[in-house]
Amino acid sequence: MRADTFTCACKARFTVDSSGYTNHISKCSRYKDAQVSTSRNLLEALQRRKKRKAEAVEQRRFQSQLESASQVHRPVCFAHPVADTADSQEIQPAPTSQDARAFQTDRLERRSSCLSTRFQRLLPEIQSVLAPRWTADRLDESLSLATVGGTSRAAEEQLQSATRAGSDDDPVDGSEQATSTFQTLRNAFGIFRTYLRKPARIPDQEVGVAQLTDGICEASDPPLPSFQPQVASNHPTDPPSGLDLAKDVSQSIHPFPNISTFRLAHWYHTSGMTGSQESLSRLVKEVLLSEDFKADQLDKQSVEKFDRLLDKMDKEESGRDAVGVAEGSSWDGWIEEGVRIEVPTGVKNSHRPRGERASHAFEVKGLHRRKLVDVIQATFESPAAADFHFDPFTTSWELPSWIPPFDDCTGNTTTTRIHDELYTSDAWLEEQAKIDALTDVPDDLPRAIAGMMFWSDATHLTQFGTAKMWPLYLYFGNQSKIARGKPSSRASHHVAYIPSLPDTFHDIVRTFNKGKTVSQDLLQHCKRELFQAVWNAMMDPEFLEAYRHGIVVQCGDGITRRLFPRIFTYSADYPEKVLIATIRNLGNCPCPLCLVHRDNIHLLGTTQDQQTRSDQERIDDEDRRRRVTLARNIIYQQGYAPGNEHSENFLKKDSLVATENAFSVKLAETFGFNFFTILTVDLLHEFELGVWKAVFTHLVRLLYALGQTVVDRFNERFRKIGNFGRATIRSFAFMNVTDMKNWAARTYEDCLQGLLPEPENSAVLRLIYILCLWHGLAKCRQHTDVSLKLLESTTERLGDELRAFETYTGTFETYETPKEAAARQRRAVGHAGRGKQNNRTDGEGPSRRRKRFSLRTIKIHLLGHYVPTIRRFGTTDSYSTQIGELEHHTVKAFYRRTNKQDYIKQTTRLYRRQERIRAITENVRRLGVSVGKKMKAIDRSESTPLPPTQPTLSYQIAESSRHWVHLGDLMRENPNEPALRNFIENLKNHIIGRLRSRPFDGEETDYGASERDNLVIKDNVLHQHAYLRINYTTYDVRRDQDIINPRVPSRSFVMVPAGAGDHPYWYARVLGIFDLQVSPSRQQPAPVKLHFLWVRWLGEDPGHVGDFQSASHCRVGYVRFGDSNDAFGFLDPSVIIRACHLIPAFRFGYTKDLLPTSEFYDDPDHGDFVNYYVNQFVDRDMLMRFIGCGVGHVGMVDEEYAHTAIQQLLHIQSSSRTAETLEAVTSLPAGRRGLAGDEEVIFESDDEEHDSDPASDEDNDMDMDDDDGDCSSLDDHDC
Repeated sequence: MRADTFTCACKARFTVDSSGYTNHISKCSRYKDAQVSTSRNLLEALQRRKKRKAEAVEQRRFQSQLESASQVHRPVCFAHPVADTADSQEIQPAPTSQDARAFQTDRLERRSSCLSTRFQRLLPEIQSVLAPRWTADRLDESLSLATVGGTSRAAEEQLQSATRAGSDDDPVDGSEQATSTFQTLRNAFGIFRTYLRKPARIPDQEVGVAQLTDGICEASDPPLPSFQPQVASNHPTDPPSGLDLAKDVSQSIHPFPNISTFRLAHWYHTSGMTGSQESLSRLVKEVLLSEDFKADQLDKQSVEKFDRLLDKMDKEESGRDAVGVAEGSSWDGWIEEGVRIEVPTGVKNSHRPRGERASHAFEVKGLHRRKLVDVIQATFESPAAADFHFDPFTTSWELPSWIPPFDDCTGNTTTTRIHDELYTSDAWLEEQAKIDALTDVPDDLPRAIAGMMFWSDATHLTQFGTAKMWPLYLYFGNQSKIARGKPSSRASHHVAYIPSLPDTFHDIVRTFNKGKTVSQDLLQHCKRELFQAVWNAMMDPEFLEAYRHGIVVQCGDGITRRLFPRIFTYSADYPEKVLIATIRNLGNCPCPLCLVHRDNIHLLGTTQDQQTRSDQERIDDEDRRRRVTLARNIIYQQGYAPGNEHSENFLKKDSLVATENAFSVKLAETFGFNFFTILTVDLLHEFELGVWKAVFTHLVRLLYALGQTVVDRFNERFRKIGNFGRATIRSFAFMNVTDMKNWAARTYEDCLQGLLPEPENSAVLRLIYILCLWHGLAKCRQHTDVSLKLLESTTERLGDELRAFETYTGTFETYETPKEAAARQRRAVGHAGRGKQNNRTDGEGPSRRRKRFSLRTIKIHLLGHYVPTIRRFGTTDSYSTQIGELEHHTVKAFYRRTNKQDYIKQTTRLYRRQERIRAITENVRRLGVSVGKKMKAIDRSESTPLPPTQPTLSYQIAESSRHWVHLGDLMRENPNEPALRNFIENLKNHIIGRLRSRPFDGEETDYGASERDNLVIKDNVLHQHAYLRINYTTYDVRRDQDIINPRVPSRSFVMVPAGAGDHPYWYARVLGIFDLQVSPSRQQPAPVKLHFLWVRWLGEDPGHVGDFQSASHCRVGYVRFGDSNDAFGFLDPSVIIRACHLIPAFRFGYTKDLLPTSEFYDDPDHGDFVNYYVNQFVDRDMLMRFIGCGVGHVGMVDEEYAHTAIQQLLHIQSSSRTAETLEAVTSLPAGRRGLAGDEEVIFESDDEEHDSDPASDEDNDMDMDDDDGDCSSLDDHDC
């Protein structure tokens, strides 16, 4: 629309210089309705905000009373706490490891009371209320309306600034504006959205705290009502009753003849693919015991017809029994067809009879696919699309005071961009601008993007055997990545199962080539041709027409839009990326994103490397297409074989191949599509199973080089590390870490302390620290421009550390680990059994080859592409290949239900039936009929017996009082226990401070004997509990939960806000969880229920510096026991920030000097660990707390510490200590790198120092496992 016109809510248009607009709005009823609606929405938003603030103040003031009335508690015994009888199976035992030394320091006493006023707990909220764009003459009216709802001063300022931003002629909300953007009000975290146009609807406007939780068992609060589109619908908003309900249910469950048959079919298709006690229980509860289930409605014939009835629906919709689609049908089922490729003969024109072609057509059967346009239409018409985002916007954050200003491209230094979802990314905004600029669209419907995200990866279907599938999954970026990443949300759409070349391919090709054996070059060429031919079939004319002109869809939110399909990302591991990008696997230019040469792969983080990435991006330009065409002419017209030197002259420079790219052919010329840009980074394969695995594998080789004793000591240390969180850190108690079966990188650093000789030991610890830091930043689910700057700096430092690691570890004589040698021998046997040629001679017996760490791997180079990719597409969790790996469980489960004959076709049927059942189930549920159970996120805290809790509460303790201890008995039965010295006096001081609402500042007041005597503890009894749940707001503005269990040392440590000092947190080990009934005085007998924790304090090690600049963890230890018993204390649970993970500092050993003989030693025989390291990399939320730039941590940040941490990370790219290490290593005397101790390990000599994995010489077939081989050195590949 032109910028010099106004449009009223009734769609009437007026020019700027026309007086008709003013006259019109004074009479227009729709204009007035829009005003009233906007005022009402704003008023309700301000009322909700005021109510939340009032509730927060009330909760902080009367925390104990509120929680005693609303929380649920359950207890355990005191001296040896165990769970209640009903909960005895809840926690798996963990190794007894943990608690650390304390030493005499002048630190403040750690006491407890209310949370300090400088900290503020905030609950997650969505910034979804648009700021009003009203005229100045209505400002007073709008503010007075808002003030009735109790608007805050901050909201008033936002209203005033929003009004000042508009001109006096700006029309009210409800009409299109002369200005181009619309902002929402800032929420409590300072987050706001900027829409490029007025949104027709904000899908997450009604999302509350309950919908922003991760892993919290929600209480029985009623869920928000699902969105009902304001259009005619076959499903009424209110469930019908009587005969109408029976009729609607009968229609909804079609083609099933009755509800009993449907219930049994629903159980069969949703109870899992294998029998279990849970599925049997579901059969009994959800089917057999249902009130409407009637056994006489079932007969043998109807049960056998379940699947036929579902298959019949597809035939009815498609209009034909054969595979295919009827014209005009909306059927989105499966099509089976063959794919034709041209196989070069390799016979030159001079040797070929006249008229004979230089290639032969070959049809590969077994492509199963669905039409992309039909999948798009069916998905966006479904009720799930009501939560999709269609209107483009950006999310910004008002920078807090402790973050230094960052000047973005607009010159703004007060706010920063938030990067998270695809629909808020730069790529999305660019495509939306292109769509809005189209002039050949036939109507004025709202234009929106259907954001397509593809995953593909071949997978084995069985542990043993050769059955495999190559699925192609489609996800839509309009959906939130939180829902998209959960398999239970069913956001994945299986759109194709890609076929492979058949086993008979070699025999058929030999008939073309006069009996010649198929060369590897020809085989690879045909595989590339097949993959691109599949994509040519996927992008059919119907899809291309939709790509150009869009398709009209009535979306799930009731709004009819014109949707334009756009491909944004394609997630795959490296072997599949080279197929998509049509480049040579590990060639001269191995990167699918830029033209870096193999000789410069190791320059990660350097200026030259950054310049190459920005100046030499891969582009699908005319020159690339011309060279590919010339190379193909040499093969397909002149008769040369693939890989010949003539075609290589055009291709080898940029590692191209003689295969036409389907994306280029279909989309490049018409739409300017550059297919290289859709290839995203892959954190799972490139770092976790790539760079980190390579580094750790070489560290294990170093340990073996130092002797078996060192390896055993390393494994022993890990077995003493307990678990943490919901599978965040799993227990190592029953494994050897050197077997490399668990990749918890964040715990390796501390266990390597002191195992390697200096100076390599310190250098290796720094490397692991930087690796963990880089991994934590790269894996964040929410980034800002600030955190991306920190990731850039860390990438530069990581490159320096890796280059140094390659240098100083090269002085060791390192060989394969026993596991590597055994795997190599198995592969050699397998190759021999399959008749594959191996160009290396393996020694007889279990020989171990010399191994060195190499930086010449493509995965190390790809780490430098993460920041640009995040800026363009959002955070890595949105397009991680892990999402596709999880979806592989579905096809593997389908395979187990087939008869293993023609299993791919059977899989398509099973997938279709399951989708049909789910659609019918949703229809029935909308009628108010209960069917099965709602899919929920997996709750891995089943060990916790606490009932569901409300995520708005700061903590939860069980309500039961079955387990109690009498204070008098406690003191009499433990007269020599040092932990109980002054227990009652200190407890009463703590209670008095709590009753007087004393803020938590690290001090505890001694109120004197008279005041303590006046305090009455009811019956002198404490009630003890087994577990404590701590709810907290995460860095990405969601709600999560930690579980404190005093019986498991690794789950018993907590962190609280610190007072004065250099470190922002204090640490304590929880020894007991209690509640009591207390009367403030004998004159006020009414008791008050209070919860408290009995803790043992830890303090900082004054002789150690742990920060980002030194690349080392903070080190703490137990406070030394004294006469006043400052080593023990009490805490209000509400002051706990969250649980923390402390790792024993093994090299310092144990001590009994910190505490006299006690029941609370870390180890009953050896005493306490002298020190612990604070694991700041235990999860991403913990890391962002130590950095201080987490958006959701506003209100809980130590500003001075955060400012220092960010400044250190900005300059972390340089380290003089790395250069000092290299200098020290080069000055070591000869023979310094011998084996340690009195052990001698005899290795068979091997002159092949640069040997690679034999698997890397295979024909680079589909990647069938996680370790895809692309970490091998580029030195081992012909280019």
